[in-house]
Amino acid sequence: MSARNKSDIENELSNDLNNVSHWLVNNKLSLHLGKTESILFGSKPRIRSQPSLDINCNGSSIESKTSVKYLGVTIDQCLSFESMARAMLVKCSTEIPIPKTKFSLPIHQETLGYVPYSVPF
Repeated sequence: MSARNKSDIENELSNDLNNVSHWLVNNKLSLHLGKTESILFGSKPRIRSQPSLDINCNGSSIESKTSVKYLGVTIDQCLSFESMARAMLVKCSTEIPIPKTKFSLPIHQETLGYVPYSVPF
């Protein structure tokens, strides 16, 4: 949903979440509020001025996050995917074996060892 100010978004989302919760209870289902998270998307300047949402459902506060992981993809507030790229670089650097040599290579040649392994086929 979108709105001109943050308080309108918070009120609408709280009302919608309460309606969903009531519908679930009426249909003998439940909403796990401990696993429910919220994230506010926007440009970097707007996120800096208002970084989180205050949403409530049945008197419980919903935790606001700066990034969430959904189906293996890390999504941040600005949709830049920087945190996912950093995590992938860390994982690649720890899992790709670099052959050990008796002599040390210049740093630019050591980093070239990653290139053949990281190119997708």
